[in-house]
Amino acid sequence: MKTGPSPRRAAAVDALRRLRDEHGGIAVAFGIALTVMIGFGGAATEIGTWLLTRRAMQGAADAAAVSALVATAKGGPDITTQARGVAAQNGWTHGVNGVTVTVNQPPSVGNFAGNAQAVEVIIAQAQPLFFSGMLPGVTAPTIRARGVATPPTVNSKCLYALGTGNSVQANGNGNITLNGCDIAGNGNIAFSGTNSRIAARSIDIGGTVSTPSQLTLTNGPGTQHDANTLADPLADRSFTKPSGGCSPYGGGTPVPNTAYCGMNITSSVSFPSGIYYIEGGVGTCPGFCVSGNSSVNVTSQSPGVTIVLTSTNAAPTVFATVQITGQATVNLTALNSGTTHGVVFFGDRAQPTGATESFAGNGSVTLNGYIYFRNETVSIAGNGVSSSTCLQIVALNIIATGNGTLTNSSCNSIGAGGSSSSAIRLVE
Repeated sequence: MKTGPSPRRAAAVDALRRLRDEHGGIAVAFGIALTVMIGFGGAATEIGTWLLTRRAMQGAADAAAVSALVATAKGGPDITTQARGVAAQNGWTHGVNGVTVTVNQPPSVGNFAGNAQAVEVIIAQAQPLFFSGMLPGVTAPTIRARGVATPPTVNSKCLYALGTGNSVQANGNGNITLNGCDIAGNGNIAFSGTNSRIAARSIDIGGTVSTPSQLTLTNGPGTQHDANTLADPLADRSFTKPSGGCSPYGGGTPVPNTAYCGMNITSSVSFPSGIYYIEGGVGTCPGFCVSGNSSVNVTSQSPGVTIVLTSTNAAPTVFATVQITGQATVNLTALNSGTTHGVVFFGDRAQPTGATESFAGNGSVTLNGYIYFRNETVSIAGNGVSSSTCLQIVALNIIATGNGTLTNSSCNSIGAGGSSSSAIRLVE
């Protein structure tokens, strides 16, 4: 007679069956846990990659914002073209692999929203998912970086004397007034005569002041014996002299935009906006000369002009100079863009030391921008020069026997106020 398994054997078989069922559940649970662990581990790796991507993207956005402002100041391409070009050089090409490079002036958000001088660059790109895609509810992130740059603040200095010795002088009845700005120089401030005066916000000079009682400072005693050599603040400005010859000046207005073999102005003229090259001088006029009675008016048209004093190709060592005399009224404003932006008179750097640029006469001479003569002496006599917006002088020496009024308000509007690239700030 056949009998069933013994109770002991049946119990053993049942226990084995239950063990097999539990192993299957463990396998499933282990598989789920492994997937989650891989997802979290992969997510950690991807997050690290995204952080590195974000850092590189931020550097590209910052560089693009600064470069866009520099290019604009120097008359280069528009801000969008420049910014996207720099972003592409750093690996973020607009329209490629989902990259977008957005350029706004003024910025769309932030502390500088609505500031027409500021430039905002936003770079964005959606990122792919790999291991982190195994996790439920995880979607692909879009990484963004934003850079905002602003132009230089108005420079606090408006008189730069690059020479040593008595590089700033007030003689006789000479009077120099600096409205809200400073004197910077490598030499001394010297007075000759009890009626000469200089007033400034502050000073930063390599030498001394001969008669401190004739110097008025509104912002403390300033710095004397500064051992740091004063650098050329306009080293980034440049011009390219025309290859052709110069033409004689024949009078008439408006003045044709070309290169002149000296310019002797004795009647009213208007200069259309642009760069004018004065190459050497002829006759009694050594270059750019203005004279005549009070009915003579010399003006520039918007947005402004730069008058370059240089030499002819035929006589490369003979340089034009400025001579303003008589009763004429002169009112010139510098260009606000291009390689000479902010400079109303630009002396060729090849001019040897020793020449004098004379701003004299008893008329009214109003100049808005830089008077730049790195190797020459600027002489201010008679009623001298003045400006209600922005007048800054860069010269080897400055000598005043007349009146000079310099100010640094509104200098940014014409691109004056210092180097266009080094002073640009990243603000966001």
